[in-house]
Amino acid sequence: ISGGTFFGTHVSGSSFTSTVAGTHTISYSYTNSQGCIGSDTAGILVNSLPQVFYDSNFVTCNQDTLIDLGTGTPTLGSFTGTGVSGNLWDGTLSGAGQFEIYYTVNDTNGCVNMDTGNITIHPPVIVNIGDTIAIVDSITLNAGSFSNYLWNTGESTSSINVSQPGLYSVIVMDSNNCSGTASVQIVISGINNITKNLDIHTYPNPATDHIEINGSYLQKIDRVTIYSM
Repeated sequence: ISGGTFFGTHVSGSSFTSTVAGTHTISYSYTNSQGCIGSDTAGILVNSLPQVFYDSNFVTCNQDTLIDLGTGTPTLGSFTGTGVSGNLWDGTLSGAGQFEIYYTVNDTNGCVNMDTGNITIHPPVIVNIGDTIAIVDSITLNAGSFSNYLWNTGESTSSINVSQPGLYSVIVMDSNNCSGTASVQIVISGINNITKNLDIHTYPNPATDHIEINGSYLQKIDRVTIYSM
């Protein structure tokens, strides 16, 4: 019969709300127009939430890496969150940043609970020292501002000075312990003064259409060949 009143713990109006597992007794009382009172009771069973545990903390420097998220406890759950696809995390879907991973379990009673893990993807380390650089004498290669450096010359500074042609590369590490690499090809441009030991000088240097050669040991030279580099 409608029009009565509910009584009991966790009862508010005609609603029952409780997070306490167990059986709760609810009473319903009705008074008719003659003042007669009737009542009845019923039990409401509140099932316990499933105990869920997932406490993984992933850190990566590679946005293109697929990470197996493993599993939580109990093993009936599923993962959701930014970058999550099934049981994998795909950094190409999320980009760099810090994200929460949600592990949700829906048990046989229809009760749902969840726990969270974290994943951090650091931004990629971008190093730029050029592609191909033509030099006349020397050049300073600067890898930028990072925590650590290792050039293929063995040097460990942010910049190096080079005067010989060849391939130069550097590996850097940032404050997140993420690494990046870059390389540059150095070539010689114009006429390099490679005859200093003979006290011979060429100018203009570099030259495009003509040069003059002066020195105190020109009598030792039979032929001069000029190559375009």
